[in-house]
Amino acid sequence: MALELAACPGRIGICADDRDCSGAACVDGACLTVGEGEGEGEGEGEGEGEGEGEGEGEGEGEGEGEGEGDPSDSDGDGVPDATDPAPTDPCVPDANVLACPTGDADGDFAPNATDPAPSNPCLPNPDAIACPTGDADGDGAPNGTDPSPGNACDPDPASAACLGGGQDEFCTGQGPAVNVNNGSGQAQCTGQIAQDAFRFAVCTCTSIVQGGSQLTTDSFDSRLGPQGSQPAATDGHVGTNDLLVMGGSRNPQFTIGGALRVGGVVDIKPNSTVARELYADGDVTSCGTVVGEGFINGDFVGGTILDDLHIDTPTNTVSGTVGPPGVVVPGVVPSTNPCPCEIAQRIDIAGITANGATQNDNDNPAFTTLADPTIYANAAVESGADPLVLPCGRYYLSDVAQDSLTIRATGRTVVFVGADIVVNSLNIEVADGAEVDLFVAGDVITQSASRLGDQTHPAAVRTYIGGNVVFSANTILGGNVYAPGADINFGAQLDVFGSLFVGSVRFSGNSTVHFDSAIREAGSACPPSEGEGEGEGEGEGEGEGEGEGEGEGEPQCGTCFDATCRGVGQACLVPEGACGPCRTSLDCCAGETCMPDGSCQILD
Repeated sequence: MALELAACPGRIGICADDRDCSGAACVDGACLTVGEGEGEGEGEGEGEGEGEGEGEGEGEGEGEGEGEGDPSDSDGDGVPDATDPAPTDPCVPDANVLACPTGDADGDFAPNATDPAPSNPCLPNPDAIACPTGDADGDGAPNGTDPSPGNACDPDPASAACLGGGQDEFCTGQGPAVNVNNGSGQAQCTGQIAQDAFRFAVCTCTSIVQGGSQLTTDSFDSRLGPQGSQPAATDGHVGTNDLLVMGGSRNPQFTIGGALRVGGVVDIKPNSTVARELYADGDVTSCGTVVGEGFINGDFVGGTILDDLHIDTPTNTVSGTVGPPGVVVPGVVPSTNPCPCEIAQRIDIAGITANGATQNDNDNPAFTTLADPTIYANAAVESGADPLVLPCGRYYLSDVAQDSLTIRATGRTVVFVGADIVVNSLNIEVADGAEVDLFVAGDVITQSASRLGDQTHPAAVRTYIGGNVVFSANTILGGNVYAPGADINFGAQLDVFGSLFVGSVRFSGNSTVHFDSAIREAGSACPPSEGEGEGEGEGEGEGEGEGEGEGEGEPQCGTCFDATCRGVGQACLVPEGACGPCRTSLDCCAGETCMPDGSCQILD
């Protein structure tokens, strides 16, 4: 059997099969000519396997067989006439060989007939993925050395392409705004960050202290008009991982237009009301009147739960009122915290701002002509641009130490602050149709009247703070504040339009929080995420072999917020920690109802 080396036209690196070799045989990745007599061939197969993660993949297998060689190939498609189903048609059986004018032998997406170099993958497109010197994903790594030539975040998750493909793509709402640097090496869209973070009107890692007589929550949808133009809805949920107290003692009064979830005991005034379900990881001494279901990991001592009460009896006692129409449903209620406050669950604000220091649009002339960004960090030099009117883009300031600062977004805008914001007054404004995400690595401290956001469009303003927060007594909030390490004290009566996710919060006067349900769709313009898994599969060709690929596995999850489960329309089952159809509303996020088909839905 005589074999000699031959060129492999059209594919970079090694050949995959005989179709890459234009009449030669592909053996161990090299193109070899086959003489008369016996020859060797390879086959490919596809298979599916199972493994951890989400997604489907294909595996390749190799095998060997023996056959008779035939030097006759009338149409030049690499298939001997004796076995070619169309010996005079170069496009049959392989429509992609060099001899076929409609094919694409070099894989550069130019048909052979119009390709100026049909065996050169770098012509006419030097950035085609088949060209080893090109850069198909724009991440600065040539295809030939890029481990993932179609993934802009691999090998460099901080590349400009991973940031969103440039300012134009970002401003049309098509690219991720920032890389969260959470160890996965994947960029995450700011809209999805907001949608996952802000699910409660108020959510605290430790306590909610009500210094006035009452805390009220409700909800509206800013896409339908301002808060006062529509009936109050019941999407205004309250959660705390520890305590509800009244000025340092128990028994605050609540009017909650949503669910109440507490990672400890519940003891609120008897005239309190909860419009959705109640969850307590401890005894319920008094819960007022709960319209929805009750889930109690302890004794139910006092109050009224109109819907079903889920409680472990006879381990725990029931002396409060259940129904009508609800009844007691015996069963173990798992222990869980409503707010994802563990360090591993928090948004990596420091990583986001550090990434923004080098991956930004500060060179945009529309920004650089406003003022030198370094001025904002110098308290002795008042900025020449106040308000700071920002066009669409991502902008970085090392820190802010001005007497006052107004940030006005006119498009899709992200502002990174690498340290603290310490100002007399801070104002954040958005034009119609605009949105702004403010990431602050350090503290935010204001001394006088400030207005954070837009009361008519709270979902469009998101502020993420890595350190502590000090707001003046007459601060107006018209947005969403994420500061899980901060203890916030509001010194006067307060109306919040948006939401709070903080370490703890103290309301000194009667306060109302109007949750904007539009935040639940903030990630709708984000690119879809892809899941990955690993597994093994078997393939069949002209021979037999085994290959490896990606397969489906059971995804794991930690809380109801887990995007893995929600991305496939399932709940994170408690306490199993696995995705699946919900069984009760406790498997769903606060305010969602478990439907008969096993999905979690907001019913407003």
